[in-house]
Amino acid sequence: MNIFQRSEKQRFRKNVTSDIEQIKKSISLYEKDATSSGFTSKQSFESGLVSFKQKEYAVLSQNEREKSALFEEREILEKGKVAIENRSKREVVFNYPNNPEIKYIDHKTVESFQELKKISEGNFPSIEMVKKGFETINQVREK
Repeated sequence: MNIFQRSEKQRFRKNVTSDIEQIKKSISLYEKDATSSGFTSKQSFESGLVSFKQKEYAVLSQNEREKSALFEEREILEKGKVAIENRSKREVVFNYPNNPEIKYIDHKTVESFQELKKISEGNFPSIEMVKKGFETINQVREK
């Protein structure tokens, strides 16, 4: 056997022995963890596992109930929001019966009409006044 083959075998032996030592250390750590976990036998571990699974199922089912309750509450709030928006829209549309196209306005425009109502002391302004106001605003923006 030549020198290179011998040194290669020695390196291989060192690597293998270090790997074996690391594996033995990890095995001893796992054994220590297993004994420190409080389980003395396989039967006690299995009973602990059953109780854990029961607690886990209880927590998961509680989370699912809370999640569905939140979903229902969110849905109720969304419906309430839509109802409020529709009420405001009906109020604006009711005050402009000669303009049927106004029923197609969006909520942002409805809010603008509500602000105009507040400014004009509780009365909705006429469509002509609104158009003049928009024209004035556009003229100011252009300058």
